[in-house]
Formats: sequence, C-alpha cells, structure tokens
Amino acid sequence: MKFGFSKWCRAKRRQQTDAAWLGSSGQLTFEFLVAIIFIILIFVYGMMLFETKNNQNFVYNYQWNAQLMADRLAKNINNVYLMDNNSTYQESFYWQDSNRNVTVSEHSVLVWYNSGAFSDSPINAKLEWDITDVNGLLVFEKINDKVVVRYG
Repeated sequence: MKFGFSKWCRAKRRQQTDAAWLGSSGQLTFEFLVAIIFIILIFVYGMMLFETKNNQNFVYNYQWNAQLMADRLAKNINNVYLMDNNSTYQESFYWQDSNRNVTVSEHSVLVWYNSGAFSDSPINAKLEWDITDVNGLLVFEKINDKVVVRYG
C-alpha cells in the first residue's frame, strides 16, 4: 500500500506542476513576443541609422571630389602663371559623373556637384578658358602674361 500511495502522490504532484506551467504559458508567450518586438525595433533603428550615415558618406564623397578637382585646376593655373612666358604644363582630368560642371570666374574655379552645391578654389592669374568639358588631357600655358587652358 505504501508503494501505491507514493505513486499516487507523485502523479498528483505532476498534475499540479503541469497545471501551473500550463496556466503561465500565455504569460511566457507574451514575454517572448515583447522580447522579439524589442529586438526587431533595435534592428530597424540600426538599419535606419546605417542608411543615414551611408547617404551622408556619399554627400561627403561628392564634396571631397569636387574640392579636389577645384584645387587641382587652381593649382595648375597658379603654378603656370608664376612661370615664364611660353611655359606649358599638361595634366589629365577625368570625370565619372555627368552631373558635375566646372565654371571659372575672375578669381576662382568653381566645381558644381549635385543641385546647387559647389566647391571653389582661388586663382591669381589672368585666365583664358577655352574648354567646355573638363575631361581628358588639359594644357595650361602662359602666353603674354595670361594663362590659357585648352585641350591637349
């Protein structure tokens, strides 16, 4: 009889434990869903932050390339202006985007990129700008105290 009573107690305890676990299964599911939603929100926030920083890197890259191009052109113009008459210098320039444009004012080289944004670099020379597109081999030459920029 003792053996049978012990078996009955174990079965009763198992039923109580199973019933307690089954009664809290809704709470476990809700907590699991809250944890999953929290993880998904962190992931979505991270992706949005990554996209913002990635777009910002593209803008900085365009700005840096435009400033580099303006500095290279102005440096070549100023260096040739400091040379003797009939001096020449050649350098190749290549554009990979058609949205960029180069304009020359009286005292600076402006490199336009995107919509309305530009980088500039100062020049000290009297300039004759005979090119329409800065792409390929450019020749910078000093003729009669004036720097002439033309295709090579």
